Amino acid sequence: VAGRRDNPGHRGVKGDDDELAVPELGMDYCFVRREDEDEVITIIVIKDRGSRAIRATRVLQKGAESEQEVDRILECVRSFGHRGKVVLQSDGEPAILALKEAIARKLPEGTNSVESAATESESNGSIENGVKRMKGMMRVHLLALERKVGGRLPSSHPILAWLIEHTSDVITKNLQCADCRTANERLYGKNVHEEGLEFGERVQWCKRRAQDTNVVLDARWADGIWLGRRWGTCHHRISVGREAFEVRAVQRRPAEERWSLPSLEAVLALPWCNPAPEEGEAV
Repeated sequence: VAGRRDNPGHRGVKGDDDELAVPELGMDYCFVRREDEDEVITIIVIKDRGSRAIRATRVLQKGAESEQEVDRILECVRSFGHRGKVVLQSDGEPAILALKEAIARKLPEGTNSVESAATESESNGSIENGVKRMKGMMRVHLLALERKVGGRLPSSHPILAWLIEHTSDVITKNLQCADCRTANERLYGKNVHEEGLEFGERVQWCKRRAQDTNVVLDARWADGIWLGRRWGTCHHRISVGREAFEVRAVQRRPAEERWSLPSLEAVLALPWCNPAPEEGEAV
């Protein structure tokens, strides 16, 4: 992949030769809810300081008690493409310090940990700005979706977990900074050229070809809900009942057929629980 370590815009922590060679990632938790709700949704936001790319995912709890969630966050760290030691910058909250220690144990080259001083959140301004943009962009996408379907989705609904990851992908691929370049261009060396689908719309998606070459009479296209693209790729995420699929080919429906509140409410799969358990199974 072009860019990354050879990309002059891809920078990290300064070294002796005044080159920013060691990548630096900012990490922080943020919390969202509606005014009339008591449950708070916890999100982990990770921002690559050099490229300004952002990854975000919902977590069920802070800290490193869940091995599954540590692995999901580790996948986010690795998705920036850095090889070797990285610097993880955060505040001094015990939960995020425990998370950074768990990540350091799983990375072959380890990590350097940097914490901002107490009451000095401005020194961690890069990730604070990333959190602010994530919250604002999530609100825009959610309100636009609810206006189109004519309904209201609670923050605990599985659709919000997919929206969080879609929002970070949109920011990375499309948001231009003062130098008129996107984070995706800094990270991969090129801009994306993708069709602009809207989160939550009904689409037609192409099923994978059956292994049995005699299976040719079934329909190749099916209905589904578009949940965005997998971060940093062109693979579409499509929800069908209790399961979400990653596919390459989709077709948009006519404008008057794109939005359905019952179809959105029927989304049950989660990024970390796919397919969703059947009724009666332990979650």
